[in-house]
Amino acid sequence: MVKRNVHGWEHLVGDKPNVAAVRAGVLRQLAEVPQPHRQECEERLKSELDHHHFSVRLELYLHHLFKERGWEVDIHPKLPGTTNKPDFRIRRGENEMLVEAKTLLDPKLVEQQDTRLKMLADGLSKRLNRTVSIHPLFDLPSSLPNRQIAAEIEKLAPNIGLNQEFTIKDEHQGSPYALEVTIILDDKPTPTAGVGATVGQAQRAETGRRMREAIQEKAGKYGKPDMSLVIVVWPETGSYHQDDDDSTALYGDEVWELPADHRGELASASEIEERGIGISREPNGVFTLKRDDGTHRYSHVSAVAIYRFLWDLDAPHLGRSSLRVYHNPWAGRPLDINVFQGIPQGIVNLNTGNVEWI
Repeated sequence: MVKRNVHGWEHLVGDKPNVAAVRAGVLRQLAEVPQPHRQECEERLKSELDHHHFSVRLELYLHHLFKERGWEVDIHPKLPGTTNKPDFRIRRGENEMLVEAKTLLDPKLVEQQDTRLKMLADGLSKRLNRTVSIHPLFDLPSSLPNRQIAAEIEKLAPNIGLNQEFTIKDEHQGSPYALEVTIILDDKPTPTAGVGATVGQAQRAETGRRMREAIQEKAGKYGKPDMSLVIVVWPETGSYHQDDDDSTALYGDEVWELPADHRGELASASEIEERGIGISREPNGVFTLKRDDGTHRYSHVSAVAIYRFLWDLDAPHLGRSSLRVYHNPWAGRPLDINVFQGIPQGIVNLNTGNVEWI
């Protein structure tokens, strides 16, 4: 097997015990996926692009998790009123919900695959007056001109009142490629507000903001589905992931409010309590963002789950998956806590604003 010099692939290729153990676990999960979806997953695992490697690992984990818990799992089911297909629809008894998975990579890794497609998508968004996102499903030939991609997308995007998702598969100069295109008509992600206080605080908020944008992109694909929607995000950012990142994404940017006699000064975290510095949040989180009529924009999102893969320090030859679930306190269809029984679940106390864990 050829070893590719990319971060994601190195997690599955090699003879070290920890790599072999992770690879064996992924292959067991892959074997549970029915055809033709299994073949698609295999192709994405072999991609030289990190995005495909991490995203398919997240989807394999979720497929295994729900099957193990006794749910019936439909992969990429069709939905009425949209050509978009969610990653999963799961059913157990009378309970049914949609599950969307999203992998968030470090900006340096995103440059590996998406920089020119991001610029292309921004241009198409302005011309079509819609939100357009483009992601490569398989490796994208560097020789493929952007104008050719744009022309194909505009040809396949009919002027109808539906959110759309379609795949472009072709080859250029003998190199095959595939692109996933998503077009959203309304509920466009809202730009995040500026953050108060220090530069250091703004830097810490960056991962949370990028998580928020990723969740908003997924949340806008299906309009208002007639069942619960859960979005699972894997922030594989290469830096330490903190609870504050989750709070920034879901509940809004932090604003540090200094007393009147200390305006304009920089404050360290240790001074917050001593000098009476208050912390509030901008109402721009996924859960807190409202429309002009006062309704919550993403009330159709029942919960957001954050996934991480961690190497087990007590058993260095193994890795373990970690999941925590945040329930939307303003969800139109609240999620039953038994869906993720045994997994840490956070519910906001609306009186105190604190997240309480069960």
